[in-house]
Amino acid sequence: MIGITIGKDLSGKKSNPALTLDQQTVLERLSAIRDSIWFSVAGYALLTQNPTKSAIRDYSVVLANSGLTVIRKDEPDSQLDALKQRVNFLEDVSEPAAREVVERILGVMISDSFDLVLEFATKNRVLGKLHREEWFLFAKHYRNAVAHGNKWHFKSEKGFPVEWRKMTLVHPMHGKPITGFLKWFDGLQLGSQMAGFVQSSVNL
Repeated sequence: MIGITIGKDLSGKKSNPALTLDQQTVLERLSAIRDSIWFSVAGYALLTQNPTKSAIRDYSVVLANSGLTVIRKDEPDSQLDALKQRVNFLEDVSEPAAREVVERILGVMISDSFDLVLEFATKNRVLGKLHREEWFLFAKHYRNAVAHGNKWHFKSEKGFPVEWRKMTLVHPMHGKPITGFLKWFDGLQLGSQMAGFVQSSVNL
């Protein structure tokens, strides 16, 4: 089991040439990007797994510009905002819908992490080292799939098959959806390996 601490840094942003791309800064931004998938997985688990999924129907979420509160359904909300939305979960949350949210956030996490690591490697002249990483081509193709409507997008047949762990990409997969292909744990491990590449670049 892997212990995870969430919330160390929530200031991560997408890659921006104006920002410093030193090793520590990139590692902090990658950590913030990975936090997004942990938040979504936690939400998925709480809303779709017992004992919390059955208890959620006893509560309401009140959302306004001033913030949000969680209250019991039989309680009046105390927010003074004239405009607000009260959300009630009358039935169990749709598991497929909740899963789709996690899938989309996983795709964004892999895509943003890959772009950031690629920019780091380019600016610090370690592209050759990056290209030799066993996960590089898999992550590149996954990132491109996210950019093309979550469908595999291969420009040519050259370089296939691409393998990472127990997964294999072959050219006939072009145009097919990526949904469900990358398991959530493997996706998080892929993010960790990208961070490991940056961490190993100690001589920059």
